[in-house]
Amino acid sequence: MDKDSAGMGTTMAERCKRALAMLLCCTVTWTSLPLYAQVVPVANPGGQQPGQQAAANGVPVVDIVAPNARGVSHNRYSRFDVGSNGLILNNSGNISKTELGGYIAGNDNLKNSGAATLILNEVTSSASRLQGYTEIAGARAQLVIANPNGISCDGCGFLNASRVTLATGTPQLGSDGALNGFGITGGALSIGSNGLDAYNVDRLDLLSRQLSVGGSVWAKDLLASTGTQRIGYDGMLLELLPGSDGAAPSIGIDVAYLGGMYADRIRLIATEAGVGVVSRGTLAAQSGSLQIDSAGQLSLSGNTVARDDVDLRAAGALTQQGTLGSQQAGIRLRAAQVSLSGDTVASGLLDARASGSVDHRGRSSAGAISLFGSELDAGGTLYSSGTLSLDASGNLRSSGVAYAGGAVALRAGGSWLQNAGTLQSGGAINVQAARIDAAGTLDAGTGLGLRSDGDMRLSGLVQSWEDAALQAGGRLDNAGQLSAGGRVDITAAAIGNGAKGMLSASGDLALATAGTLDNAGTVYAGRDLRIDAAAFANAGSSYAGRNADIASSGAIRSGGSLVAGDALRVDAAQFASSGELGSQRGGTSLRSRGDLVLDGAVAAKGALTAQAAGDLHQSGTLNATSAQLQAGGDALLDGTLKTDGALQLSADRQLRSTATIVAGGDADLHAQGALLHAGQVQAGGALRLQGADIDQSGVLDAGTTLSLRSGNGMRLAGTLQARGDVSLDSAAALQNQAQIVAGGNLAVAAGSLDNASGAALSASGDATIASVSTLRNAGNVHADGALRLSAGSFAQTETGKAYGGASLDLAATDAVDNRGDLIGGGDVHIAAGSIASSGQLGSQHGQLALDSRGDLNLDGVVVAAGALRAAALGDLQQRGSLQAQSAQLQAGRDLTLASTLRSATTLQLQAQRALRVDGQAVAGGDLGMRGDSVALGQDAVVQTATALQLDAGTIDSRGALDAGTDLTLRSRGAIALSGIAQGGRDVALQADQALDNQARVFAGRDLTLSAASATNRAQGELSAQAALDAHVRGALDNAGTLQVGQALSLSAGSLQQSGRAYAGDTLTVQVDGALDNRGDLIARHDVRVEAGSVASSGQLGSQEGELLVDSRGDVQLDSSQIAATALRVQAVGDLQQRGTTKA
Repeated sequence: MDKDSAGMGTTMAERCKRALAMLLCCTVTWTSLPLYAQVVPVANPGGQQPGQQAAANGVPVVDIVAPNARGVSHNRYSRFDVGSNGLILNNSGNISKTELGGYIAGNDNLKNSGAATLILNEVTSSASRLQGYTEIAGARAQLVIANPNGISCDGCGFLNASRVTLATGTPQLGSDGALNGFGITGGALSIGSNGLDAYNVDRLDLLSRQLSVGGSVWAKDLLASTGTQRIGYDGMLLELLPGSDGAAPSIGIDVAYLGGMYADRIRLIATEAGVGVVSRGTLAAQSGSLQIDSAGQLSLSGNTVARDDVDLRAAGALTQQGTLGSQQAGIRLRAAQVSLSGDTVASGLLDARASGSVDHRGRSSAGAISLFGSELDAGGTLYSSGTLSLDASGNLRSSGVAYAGGAVALRAGGSWLQNAGTLQSGGAINVQAARIDAAGTLDAGTGLGLRSDGDMRLSGLVQSWEDAALQAGGRLDNAGQLSAGGRVDITAAAIGNGAKGMLSASGDLALATAGTLDNAGTVYAGRDLRIDAAAFANAGSSYAGRNADIASSGAIRSGGSLVAGDALRVDAAQFASSGELGSQRGGTSLRSRGDLVLDGAVAAKGALTAQAAGDLHQSGTLNATSAQLQAGGDALLDGTLKTDGALQLSADRQLRSTATIVAGGDADLHAQGALLHAGQVQAGGALRLQGADIDQSGVLDAGTTLSLRSGNGMRLAGTLQARGDVSLDSAAALQNQAQIVAGGNLAVAAGSLDNASGAALSASGDATIASVSTLRNAGNVHADGALRLSAGSFAQTETGKAYGGASLDLAATDAVDNRGDLIGGGDVHIAAGSIASSGQLGSQHGQLALDSRGDLNLDGVVVAAGALRAAALGDLQQRGSLQAQSAQLQAGRDLTLASTLRSATTLQLQAQRALRVDGQAVAGGDLGMRGDSVALGQDAVVQTATALQLDAGTIDSRGALDAGTDLTLRSRGAIALSGIAQGGRDVALQADQALDNQARVFAGRDLTLSAASATNRAQGELSAQAALDAHVRGALDNAGTLQVGQALSLSAGSLQQSGRAYAGDTLTVQVDGALDNRGDLIARHDVRVEAGSVASSGQLGSQEGELLVDSRGDVQLDSSQIAATALRVQAVGDLQQRGTTKA
């Protein structure tokens, strides 16, 4: 086809299309002329005006105006009605197919703009009547009909609309052309008997000052909001406005008997103050929630149901006389007053709250129920599969039948009055009120709790299958029966249990009152019973299947029975028992804050405890497995006490006993005052006595241990014995004239101790004896095991003996003065302020350690089978005999040895000041001497089989120093030797200052000498079997003998040689300054002399080697120089030779 043919074909097609459109338009125009009166358009503010057509079947068609930039097509009318045949709003620029009119022509207003997303139909004149369906042709859009003059819908519906809004208000558009909301100041919206169909619309909004519903409204999401208001297009209230059409209506939303609202979700809101909502018809949110919010009253007498939540609010009264329900959720009611006389059903929570009263006389069933009001009358029937909560700020009345599968909670700011009726729960029941008067039945499936701020009166049946707790701020009177399958707790200002009253618990029962408890009936606890009262009068029966705990801030007087299956505990200000008292299987505890009088029989299968803040008098019989009696005042015992196990007797003042006491286990007698015992105590276990003073003149016999403790003094006579340990503790003086025997250990502690002559302190095990001040022993102290003595000072007379078979340990703050025997089978350790021993002191098989913080004087015999260590912070003097396996003597000041000291192995002597030896010190091993100064007298002998070492500030030895191996003398000052100093191996003399030798010094091997200066006087001899190496920093003056079997090396600042120096091998002399040889410098082999200057007028030579003389200055040889081989003399200065030279 050519171009012209194609163009002609297009033109013809266009013409045919236009002809068809004209035909349709003519047809519509002809058929719809009688219906034009239903819709009367007017121009909108932009000058556009909707067009009109009619479909082929006569249905009116309105060609909407072109939409603005926000997609809003704003159409204005002076009249807008829809007949039964419906109305089509043309939202298509092309031919479109409709349900109401079939095919219709396109809307020329939309040729350029396209379809609208929101079609706004604003009516400015008469009220609108909608009696048929309104369909949007073309693209689906939101539909708004706004008529402030009113809108009535009777059989109206909507097709192809996503959202429909019917508003009796003026639309409000923003500057951008968007629909922001509506201003509603008047107008009514009514739904006739033929109803409103918007079920195929996503959302339906009904906005007016007043809404009346006489037919069925079908929708998905339904919002009905009434009142003078400015409301947003989103349904949110923006502000309240004044009305423009007279007084406010009495009812904002009125649903008639034959009316109804059916939707997935419903929200009804009446915003105008005092204007209510009335529904006598049906409100059904079939797949969502239902919400009604009324600024006035809310009255429901029809069917109001929802699948999900129901939320009803009213500023005034809320009355429910019909059926109210939620299939899958809860119901929430909020109002000034709430009246429920119809049927209310919810699968979830029924929650009704009112600022005023709540009156329930209908039937309510829910998953849980909560009712609250200023006054609450819970009549009728209440059924909750879950919890039930009844709450009133004032009085709460319950005279109906109420059941809850879960917990029940009743709270009243005023009184709770149950004149009749039944309150039953599968869970717990908790009631709290200012006052409680219960004459009906309370049946709790689990726990029960009753709490009143004032009085509580029970005259019916109260039962709990588990625990029960009753609390009254006033008096609690029980004339009925109260029972619980578990525990019962009762607290009140006063409690009365009448003669026919019963308080029973299968578990524990606790009664507590700040007033009086009068029991004339039965108090029964299947398990434990606890009573706390200001006073308790027991004329009836009080029994506990297990334990009973009775406490009173006042007096308890029991003429009846107080019996416990297991333990019984009584605590009172005063307690007197003349009846039966005890426990069948367990123990009994009795406590009185005043006097305690036990006139009758007291029996306990277990332990018995009796405690009195005042006096305790026991004159009858007492039998128990074990017993503890305690008095805050005096304890007077003159009867018989017998226990299978332990027995404890104590008094805060005096304890006097002439009783016969037999305890199968331990026995304790304790007094804060004096303990006076003249009877007999026999214990199968331990026996303990304690008092401010103890005066014991009877018999004490302990099966295991015996212990006596006194806060002051202790006087002992008679017999004290134990198969186990014995412990004596006296804060003041302990005077012992008794025979005390311990089968185990013995421990004595006293302020001072005097063990008299003839008395005995004896232990088969260890013995520990301690005295704060003096410890005087004139008798016998003996321990087969360890003996430990401690005192301020220790004095042992010539008749005294102290022996520790395993060891002996003596510690004194001050002096130790031993004139008797201090002997240990094993180790012995003595530590004191000062130590003096003129008797025997020693260890038979162990070590001996002496530590003195002052002086240490050993004038007697000291023997140690093992090591001996003696240390004094002051002076140490040894004038007796001392013998040990090894010995170490140390003085903080001077150390003086004036007698014999022998050590089989090592010996160490040390003094901070002077160390002086005038006797004999002999060691089989190494011997060390240290001091600021070390001096040996002329008769002193220091001898060791091994090494001997002296280390001091100065050394002055005039006696004999004899080392089996090495001998070492080190001085930080000078060394002076005038006796003998010899070593079997090496000898080392080291002085930081001068060395002055007049002794014979001999080394079995090498001898080394180091000093600042050294003088070997004419009688002095320094000799060694091997080498001698002398280093003198200053002058070396040898007038004696230097003789070695091998090499001799002399190094000095200067050398004055007038004696004899001979080397069996080589001789080396190095002098920094002048060397003046006037004696002999001779070696068997090579002789090498180096000096600053050399002058020799004696002999200088080598018997078999060469002679080398090297001087950095002059050389003057005035005597003979001999060399077996070569002789070489070299001088930097002058060389003069006047003697004989031979080589």
